Amino acid sequence: MEEMAGTYIGPHRIILNKNIENHGLGAHINTAIDRANGKIIIMAAGDDISLPNRVKKLHHYYSEDENVSAVFSNAVFIEDNGTPTQSDQKSYDDKDLSLIEISRHGGGIGMGASYSFRKTVFEWPQKYPCHINCEDKLLPLRASLLGKIKFCKEPLIKYRLSETGISRIITPKNSYISRPEHIGEQISTIKAGLRQKKIKREYAALSNRLISNRRRYYRLKDKANKIRTPLS
Repeated sequence: MEEMAGTYIGPHRIILNKNIENHGLGAHINTAIDRANGKIIIMAAGDDISLPNRVKKLHHYYSEDENVSAVFSNAVFIEDNGTPTQSDQKSYDDKDLSLIEISRHGGGIGMGASYSFRKTVFEWPQKYPCHINCEDKLLPLRASLLGKIKFCKEPLIKYRLSETGISRIITPKNSYISRPEHIGEQISTIKAGLRQKKIKREYAALSNRLISNRRRYYRLKDKANKIRTPLS
């Protein structure tokens, strides 16, 4: 990264930050957001590649509508060596990106690596919580409470299908989104939206129910796995 930043000769200013110690995902996010001067934050994981037109395409959605809080896109999948395998062909309309649908999908929808957000999403209702290690399932929930989420069907990133990537090793049993602290943070976020009148009470109740049901589902599934015995 130092080499890439040192050889960059474009019109933009690059701020390269290196933490002395590993502070974890949450604290690192907050450090990056504190250093950012822009109003739009475009996520860029270290093992993925943004296509050249990504920023321009995403910015179009924000400039068209000031109520847009997040934009995400499709992706081109690549192997560890960079060889393309296939392109994501998903499609979402506005009803698929509502608070209810976001809640039903565990706090986020679409590919987290392709997301961009307004800076306010990282700051409301407070700074990103350091104990939450899955921003993919919290930031879209915040964005749906603060405004609209939009989808760009065009692939704007190359998403690396690494065998050691976290998305390859997560299972429902060890998933961050099934942990009580994550579900509790999601419920607290919805309650903050209700207090500040960003949503109606019936929507808050339904979203809370969807998220709480997910907690109950994982508890029942874990219990069933413990009592299941192989057939003889």
